[in-house]
Amino acid sequence: MIAREEYRKRGNDGQWASRTQRNNPHSIAYLCNVAWDVSINLPRNLQRRSCGIVKKATPTPATGVKKIKGLSVIEDRAYAKATYTATYLFTLDYVKRTKATYHDRLPTKDQVGEWKARAARAWKFSTMAQREVWAMKERKHDNQQPLIAERVIQSLQTNASKYFGAVCLDIGEWCSATTIQAWLASFKSYSVYVERVLQLLSIVQREKHVTFSKLLRSNWNLPKAKYLWIHYDEKWFYGFVTRSNAKKCPELGLEKEMHAIYHRNHISKVMAVAFTGYTIDDHVENGGDGLKLGFFRVQSARVAAKRVRKSRRDEFGRLRYDGEVLREKLTFKCINVIKLL
Repeated sequence: MIAREEYRKRGNDGQWASRTQRNNPHSIAYLCNVAWDVSINLPRNLQRRSCGIVKKATPTPATGVKKIKGLSVIEDRAYAKATYTATYLFTLDYVKRTKATYHDRLPTKDQVGEWKARAARAWKFSTMAQREVWAMKERKHDNQQPLIAERVIQSLQTNASKYFGAVCLDIGEWCSATTIQAWLASFKSYSVYVERVLQLLSIVQREKHVTFSKLLRSNWNLPKAKYLWIHYDEKWFYGFVTRSNAKKCPELGLEKEMHAIYHRNHISKVMAVAFTGYTIDDHVENGGDGLKLGFFRVQSARVAAKRVRKSRRDEFGRLRYDGEVLREKLTFKCINVIKLL
């Protein structure tokens, strides 16, 4: 079959060359996957069943705590107890200690599977005293289960934009970040919103803002000409930054938070001001060109701490500054000694 022009391209010699399509729209597999939204093996299975080769298997009822869909270890204690056994906790600890040796490298799925196989062999040849230790940890883990939901909520109430990995650390890694995310997503009222900062303006200030906006849109009632707008923007460093991954769930008491400030001076550390020029013709809606005019520092230079150490990540993923000394400021005593020499 000759390919159509939209499915062909020209080669170096300028002639049309055929191109192999990734998906053939005339195939049964494409119709099953795209048009019918069924498995691509459905026609073959139907043909085999009609010939009596394969019979449809009778579904077996789900039994056991682990096979019931919709349960969460955060809510169901029996499910949590059946999941976090001594063997499972030992495997998690073995994988975690092995992964720590990789530092910043991300292990592959095959490597994690190999680590789990090693953990299973290590558990098989462990002594009774070692298993008693993990049995005690299993009981301790089970006793914490009734408090986990409240601790997760408290962690998000302190910072609604906190990522689930940080929430996992706040609860002592009782469960994974994926488990926490799945538990919150199971509630209908759960959603993610963008944080906003509202200015606490008076009625007079609001009227001034509206008046200025009207004048800006009308170009101050000036005739048509070429204009240059100068816009300056204060760049905030280490100040308040809005996030786009804040979480709310009214069913759990996580309400949407609104931040308000009285004035921009209430935000700490204004470090620099950026000036930008816009050249427009007649009106801003006609478009124009923008150019950077300058970027100026508006705060005095900060003096480094007396002693700055190298940072590292502890076993919980937190940043610790207890490494080797990177730089150190001389004290007045040392300066005086140098002067004497």
